[in-house]
Amino acid sequence: MKVYKIKYITIVMEPVWKIKIRSKDKKALIDYIFSERLDTSCGGPKRLDDGTFEIEAYTKDSQKNTIVNRKSNLLDIEIYDDMMQLAVKKQGDISKENRYSRAKPTDAEHQAVVKGFGVKE
Repeated sequence: MKVYKIKYITIVMEPVWKIKIRSKDKKALIDYIFSERLDTSCGGPKRLDDGTFEIEAYTKDSQKNTIVNRKSNLLDIEIYDDMMQLAVKKQGDISKENRYSRAKPTDAEHQAVVKGFGVKE
């Protein structure tokens, strides 16, 4: 669990793992998702070219370990990145500068700008 301190706020971020689950049997895949109560982010299984069904799900650390231990012949489970770590890295890519501060208005923008109170005399 990561703890971030930003000025007066402390943020505790628990890892959220992205996993992909594949199965030849669609019913077994759906039953597994419901029994484990996985977050599929409103998505459903999609059929791949080789005929297997695949779904992406998101889970926390504690549940990830139980999922890895429950691998079976019917299900192929792959664990991908920690989504919280990726979000923190992406947040670092965002500029802190106001991108509009150095913008130069064009002639068309000058004509469209309303000045004053808009009261006709």
